[in-house]
Amino acid sequence: MMTSNLLAKLSDGSPIGRVVAQAKAMKAARSCTFKDDSPERDFASFEIEGVKAFLKVDYFDVNLQFGSEDPADASITRRVVTIMAAEDY
Repeated sequence: MMTSNLLAKLSDGSPIGRVVAQAKAMKAARSCTFKDDSPERDFASFEIEGVKAFLKVDYFDVNLQFGSEDPADASITRRVVTIMAAEDY
């Protein structure tokens, strides 16, 4: 997932601009590093073209309704990655 605020900051608002913005955000997210104070590796911060962004991983049950009872068990957990502008957090 990506927040609409982050997309607005990175694009010109056109459909192509939004696709390009999503690609830039995904590229930046793939190369970000998790900080030592995030041992679960579920939160990171990075910058995309001068915009401070966060990456947050949340762990849900298989129906995406509640938190997972055991986030380490992939058979009962669905992970959702959200990339957002810092002020969206």
